[in-house]
Formats: sequence, C-alpha cells, structure tokens
Amino acid sequence: MKFNTVLVTLLFLFTASVSAQNKTFKVVPLGVLGGIDESNLSAYMVAPAGSNNYICLDAGTLHYGIEKAVANKVFNVSATEVLKKYIKSYFISHAHLDHISGLIINSPDDTNKKFMPLPDASTP
Repeated sequence: MKFNTVLVTLLFLFTASVSAQNKTFKVVPLGVLGGIDESNLSAYMVAPAGSNNYICLDAGTLHYGIEKAVANKVFNVSATEVLKKYIKSYFISHAHLDHISGLIINSPDDTNKKFMPLPDASTP
C-alpha cells in the first residue's frame, strides 16, 4: 500500500475513534466508496469539535455529499456555503479520479484554498 493511503486510513480511524470517545473531532462522510457509483466516491470532512474549519480528506464526491449532509441536518447552512466557507483545505491521498473528481467538478464554484505540500520524506 502507498504511504499516503496508509496515512489517510490511519488518520480516519484515529479521528473516528477519538470522536466517539472524547468528541474532539467531527467527521462527516461525503462519500465512502469508489468505482462506478459517482454519487458515493471517497471524501470525508474532518474538523475540531466546536469548529466549522474542515479539511476534506480526498474529494471524490463533494456536491452530492454536502447536499446529503445538509438534507440530514448535519449543517444548518446551504451546500454552497459549506463548500466555500467550511472546507479550508483538501488532503488528497492519491490522484485516482474517484479521489479528485470533486475538485475538478466543483472548482468553478469553490473558493481558492491555500496549497500546502507535504514535506519531502528525505528532508530531515
């Protein structure tokens, strides 16, 4: 398995575990699968408890996933506001289409996000 995939998996498991125990993080699944079901591709929003500053882990399904979250009362604002104001950054585990399609499809409606590359593993 690639390092990024392992990192995202461990981060997700850790945040889900911490969330259940201490309510330290909020995790909102926007899509949990891959493959041909384009309405349910890998994307999770994670934020500290009490905050609306989310990082999106992968970006497969954004619009549809956010719409579902709004419909299920996870957010009390419009899907557009969640996309533009709540998602502060994206962490893409790998560049398969089922992990990046939301970036491409929603880019005309999204706001600019700050790019923060991961440090080079060879740098001390």
